[in-house]
Amino acid sequence: MLWRSLGDLYNAATGLGLHRDKDINAPPTICSEMRRRTWAVVFSIDKTIAAFTGRPPGLSHRYNLCPLPLDLTDEVLLGPKEERDRAISMLDSNGWNTVGEMSAATSLRAVMIHSLILSEILEVSLGAESRCSDERLM
Repeated sequence: MLWRSLGDLYNAATGLGLHRDKDINAPPTICSEMRRRTWAVVFSIDKTIAAFTGRPPGLSHRYNLCPLPLDLTDEVLLGPKEERDRAISMLDSNGWNTVGEMSAATSLRAVMIHSLILSEILEVSLGAESRCSDERLM
């Protein structure tokens, strides 16, 4: 039952297009950030389950075209547009906050980065040995 539910989750997420951002150059909105956050959670669940069970993941990093969610607190994200725009302008070039505060978005960004790395590790460790060369590992 779990595998079927996870398959439904992955299919629904990709069916909604959460794995790709249609316009990454558009200014961030509440909707775009929530889509990115949702994708990060779905993607990380997939990698965690694959790592614990030794089964291949249902989602590949190769099709992930969704940027990381920005390092914005929920209060800023849901607050007035002016406050959100000010907070966005204070982020560094990689989307991290520059004031050193930790939030749920900070953790989610870190989990997503970890999941992207884990996805590549799973691809090598669970894939065919003939595809595992020293050059690829490097």
